[in-house]
Amino acid sequence: MIIIKKGLFIISIAVWGVLLSGCELFDNLRQEPETVTTEPVQTAPEPEPATVIESFYEEPSNWRPVLPHELDAHFEESEALLKLMRYSRRIKELTPEELNQEYQAYQAHTKEEKTAVNMQLQHALLLSAAEAPYRDDKRAKTILTKIINSGEKRGLVLREYAYSLLVNIEQREQAEQQYRQLRNILKKEIDRRELLEQKLEALKSIEESITQRQNKTEESAP
Repeated sequence: MIIIKKGLFIISIAVWGVLLSGCELFDNLRQEPETVTTEPVQTAPEPEPATVIESFYEEPSNWRPVLPHELDAHFEESEALLKLMRYSRRIKELTPEELNQEYQAYQAHTKEEKTAVNMQLQHALLLSAAEAPYRDDKRAKTILTKIINSGEKRGLVLREYAYSLLVNIEQREQAEQQYRQLRNILKKEIDRRELLEQKLEALKSIEESITQRQNKTEESAP
């Protein structure tokens, strides 16, 4: 019995020692925590926000399919444009008398027909014909300007043609103005030369008269 008590006493002391050691170890771990050194992880830089590019895709699209009657309108304008280009080429080959006849034929059209864009362009072509005796570039430019500034959705092709005609008339006017200026300069130069020639002829006649007087004086001298 005594031996059993001694054994239990020794076991209890051992257990008590183990518990004390465990408590000390726990206190050390709590007071001095182990420092773990970790290298900083290099992360890729975040990309900058993309530049906002204005695009027509961001705008509400105005596209819509072309309707059949609009296609017909385009074909009609193209056909009218072709006829006007042929007409323009034809009137360039006409004589002044034939241009007069063509203009009278145009005047015979009704007022309603003359309001059509293709007829107005025909009128402008006749008025701006280079060899026409009735030529009136100012009226032609007025007609073309009205066609160009019209706000109608239809007639875009013919408006572009009107713009090209207007540019041609203005360029021709500038060329003619430069030609008149050069002609005036040339005329002044010709007049100046003619005046110099007249003065030279006058000096020659004076010199001849002086020479004749001297000869007569020498002949009459004893």
